[in-house]
Amino acid sequence: MKGKGSRYYSTWLKLFSKEFFIQKYIIENKSTGDIAKEVGCHVSTIKRGLKRFNIPIMTYGEKRKGKRGIHFINGISINSYGYIKIFMPGHPFAMERGKYVFEHRLVMEKYLGRYLKPEEVVHHINGIKTDNRIENLKLFKNSSDHTKYHAKIKKAKTK
Repeated sequence: MKGKGSRYYSTWLKLFSKEFFIQKYIIENKSTGDIAKEVGCHVSTIKRGLKRFNIPIMTYGEKRKGKRGIHFINGISINSYGYIKIFMPGHPFAMERGKYVFEHRLVMEKYLGRYLKPEEVVHHINGIKTDNRIENLKLFKNSSDHTKYHAKIKKAKTK
């Protein structure tokens, strides 16, 4: 037996994903206490969840002053469009002075076992830009095919 409350803790963490913590803690800039109240659990459960996904916990002062900033934590950055970027200076297609790669592109590269070509586009099926699970990603060979896909979807919705 792992200890008192371990079953309770593991049950809660099964409900939360990395995307949940990024959305609530980083993007929405909510405190661990606010998140705990929202979902009805103890603050320590939220803190354990953040640790589980290697998201450093900021002190109240750091969070309020933006000392670490809500858009950059532990090598993870979120751009103004809401896409997650990972600090990877050795990647051949890293952007922003050769340092960052979009997480959804890294997930697709890992799945395919090769680097993506610069013209290839990775689409989020459910539209949630922080949901980078492989089952939520679709690869297009270029932006033209991606645009045609969106036009097809839009046309289907208007019928």
